[in-house]
Amino acid sequence: MLPLWPARWLPLWPALLLACASPVTGVTRPAVPGIDSDPPDATGCDVAVTGSCAGYNVLLITLDTWPKFGPIGEDNLTHTPVIARYFAEATVVRGRSSAAWTSPSGIALGRGIAAADDIVTSFLPIVNEPIGHVEDSETTAYEWLSEYGDVRYITGNPTFLLATNAYQLDSYAEYADGGLAQAVTTLVPDEQALGGRPFFTHLHVGELHDPLRDYAGVCASQLDPLPRILADAGGTGMNALMIYLTVHWASYSTDEQTGILDWVRCLQGEEAAWVDEILAGLLHSLDSEGLLDRTLVAFSADHGEGFGTVPALVDYNGDGSTVGEFLFGHSNTLSPTLTTIPMAFWVRGGEPREVDVTLDVSQIWPTLLDTLSLPIPPAMTALPLSAADAGIKRGFVCSGETDAGVPLAPSFSVLDPGDNMLYTKHRDLGFQIYDLASDPWGSVDLAATVVVPTSVIDVVEEMEMEAPLVCVPRG
Repeated sequence: MLPLWPARWLPLWPALLLACASPVTGVTRPAVPGIDSDPPDATGCDVAVTGSCAGYNVLLITLDTWPKFGPIGEDNLTHTPVIARYFAEATVVRGRSSAAWTSPSGIALGRGIAAADDIVTSFLPIVNEPIGHVEDSETTAYEWLSEYGDVRYITGNPTFLLATNAYQLDSYAEYADGGLAQAVTTLVPDEQALGGRPFFTHLHVGELHDPLRDYAGVCASQLDPLPRILADAGGTGMNALMIYLTVHWASYSTDEQTGILDWVRCLQGEEAAWVDEILAGLLHSLDSEGLLDRTLVAFSADHGEGFGTVPALVDYNGDGSTVGEFLFGHSNTLSPTLTTIPMAFWVRGGEPREVDVTLDVSQIWPTLLDTLSLPIPPAMTALPLSAADAGIKRGFVCSGETDAGVPLAPSFSVLDPGDNMLYTKHRDLGFQIYDLASDPWGSVDLAATVVVPTSVIDVVEEMEMEAPLVCVPRG
């Protein structure tokens, strides 16, 4: 486990957090580190150019359950003004997860292998033990990087820890939900202790997976006119709430649905703003230590959230049908709401731009290793941004399981980055087709008017043959 950072840093954090803008109090947020201060001469570090960032540090920040778009389609960056400023000054790509829940996404990120490409997409049921197909720790980014610098990994989601295989490290730590402020105090390294070696840090923020805190009490009033859904759901957390809403969504009136979405958006916004303030404190600390000038900062997520916008593929209410059930959480469908995620790479003095390419989460570490001029493990098959794959990207996820542990039919997705068309298929629903170029939220299914290309059908048939090998309960 990581030791707590020396006590000399602890007094700094309350001041930093109080200084950051609150979405409720309206306190003025201080200058964003590395952006509002005087910039250095233009850096040669370019995440799309092999070896251009040699010797740089890396800070990878992934937010759990952080879709590109929020409950009503708004850009989620509106809730995170500090992160938004970095995105505005960064190399931004279209981010995608080849899976729709934590474990397969974590496997893809940690190993640099797209989920379906290694027939590793899901594990059933979730158990607190090493996940199959991830025994060889040397094929993961974290053990590999420990040969080249100081590796630190900290997560608020133990499932993500297992999936990325980072539990193999001596330098990993978990924090309890809501403990992010204390956890980040371990992530500002001492340059003398580094001994001239770079640091490679991955912070996986778990709070947004379960955003039920109402920090300033501003969301409670929005719940008053609605049914007592928290009490009805058992009040056991966001997962229980999401399942409850999935089962009962069709029973609410349009006004009630709008109110629930507003309430969830408010809760997520409050949580995201709180996370944003803490990340601002972390970046300020790196800046004050003179480390931010030589640090490549990457932002992304593991997957999105349903928000009642996509049909559920599992019979949650047990009536023998999924009619009227709309997924409010995640895990069992590969619609754009679950697979479209933010992704950006920032370096101080870099040129802000949007790159017309789609990167899967599996391509994050190959991209970072490539631009750092570090060798990429042979088992990492995902391509870096400098050699971005223009070919078809694919993924699939097991839909779920019955109470008896019998797996249900999997979902498949095929993305053609050439025209940004997403094809998803499920046994009961057939193909669903989305034009992500004009409809990134995935609100219009084009299956009735668009013909599925033969190349896509071939890939799906290949995945259908592979699926029985992975969509089985694991003991």
